[in-house]
Amino acid sequence: MGKPAGTAGLQTGTTGNAGLQTGTAARGGEPHGASRPDGATSLLAHIKIKHHDIWDRDPSKPPTQRDLALRTYRAVSWFERAEGARESDDFDVAFILYWIAFDAAYGQNSGQEKSLASYFKKLIRLDDHGAIIGAIGGRFYGPVRDLLGIPHLYPQFWDEPKQRGGKTHWKKEWEDENDKAGRALDERGDAAYVLEILFRRLYTLRNQLVHGAATWDSSRNRDSVEYGAKIMSLVLPVFLGIMLEHRNEDWGVPSYPPGDQGRQRAR
Repeated sequence: MGKPAGTAGLQTGTTGNAGLQTGTAARGGEPHGASRPDGATSLLAHIKIKHHDIWDRDPSKPPTQRDLALRTYRAVSWFERAEGARESDDFDVAFILYWIAFDAAYGQNSGQEKSLASYFKKLIRLDDHGAIIGAIGGRFYGPVRDLLGIPHLYPQFWDEPKQRGGKTHWKKEWEDENDKAGRALDERGDAAYVLEILFRRLYTLRNQLVHGAATWDSSRNRDSVEYGAKIMSLVLPVFLGIMLEHRNEDWGVPSYPPGDQGRQRAR
């Protein structure tokens, strides 16, 4: 499941109130991978320092802040574990762990597609400095376009043979979708649309890996998995930063909250 030669529209232990500690010092320790040239983990370390107070256990905080604290606490723990897997070049495991971190940040009880679209629109609305579109149109640009150019991550690629007798109607739809996404990237335009398309493709990759529909470390899907892991490592700190900058927003009740938090939220 490698990258095609060409694609239309795409040229080619916390104790007390110490805060969040997931393998680093509570305030300022460098997590694994801080020296990586892409700086994703360094950005996460900066976020942890800047927003350390959100992770204390103060029960007097508004429920929405406590919910956000739990979401981001969980997300960061999985993100840092994913970074370790990526440093070991285990991109399959890294991608799965990045997806768990992403799920911790955004997951809702509604359907996946509905909650994703709502989450992305909210992020874009609150992105005061245009960090998302600046990122995916800047230093994330290459991996994003490369991943969109892989037809095996287009969901209809797999549905088509079953639904239409093996005809290739999917290809025109895929090219049109890539054209629109490519223009949005080039023009720094509709960031929410780009994210929805991008994560729809990443969700296909997630399904292949999580449901055992791919072989670990297979040469056939190396491009998909490596691009996917890199994109997730780059965008998740941006998403978390926006969420924490807007801690008074309601990001939803996390799934399976700890007993004390779940009881208080239910009152």
